[in-house]
Amino acid sequence: MTSADKIGNKAIIIPRDTKRYFEPRFVTLLPRQTVTWINRDTVPHSLTSGEPENQVTGRVFNTGPISAGSLATVTVGPNIGNISYFCTLHPSERGTIVVIPKHEESLTDSERLELLDSVFTLNNPSEVHAIRSALERHFDPNTLIRIADPDLLRVHNKILTIVFWDLSGFSAVCESLKAHPVLVVEFLKEYYTHATNIIHKYNGVLDKFIGDGIMAFFGFHSRDGDENKHAVDAVNAAIELKDSFEKTKKEWIDIWKKKLGMILSL
Repeated sequence: MTSADKIGNKAIIIPRDTKRYFEPRFVTLLPRQTVTWINRDTVPHSLTSGEPENQVTGRVFNTGPISAGSLATVTVGPNIGNISYFCTLHPSERGTIVVIPKHEESLTDSERLELLDSVFTLNNPSEVHAIRSALERHFDPNTLIRIADPDLLRVHNKILTIVFWDLSGFSAVCESLKAHPVLVVEFLKEYYTHATNIIHKYNGVLDKFIGDGIMAFFGFHSRDGDENKHAVDAVNAAIELKDSFEKTKKEWIDIWKKKLGMILSL
């Protein structure tokens, strides 16, 4: 990829069909500046402003076919905002031109936040749902709800209770089961599921899984003056997970014994 040293006149590599976004995904321009696409692919591409889902295309620009090795240049108008575009021949390939009022180094912190908010505001319900579904697989759902809260932009001072769980003897079990990794993975999945449900039950936030360890914190959702409550929640969650794990452990030790005919313990 090649690009100019200053804002504007940026050359963009056209991606192959396997990529979802052009590189760079966001091109920043001033009003009435130009952007140039260079087709580094081996097949033609045709870029148009708009979204493939709503069938509204070409209102701002339409390059027509760009053959392999060729260029296409577009000059943006005076209006500030985002211009989404995609390849009409390969609609999964997309990008965004961001037209800003002045050079980036001249933006204040407030203006930068407003710009980020405008760039990442999604109006397509299906895309919003897809992004949220992807985030839910990796982030605590209670935290996701709070992400949309504008109050989070302020600095907060909170007292938290942090809890770590770790399985005693798990490394030795893994060594015994190294020829049967599926048995280890399925056990961990069940253990993680129980832990996640219990942490959420007591208003905790699951921070991460670390091998057979779990880290969570309590108090993020608490109001001022509730420090004692979230400490009690943390203790109750730890006790319940310990008790529930005893049943899970016994069931899996029985499974391991039947599968392998060996003595294992946690």
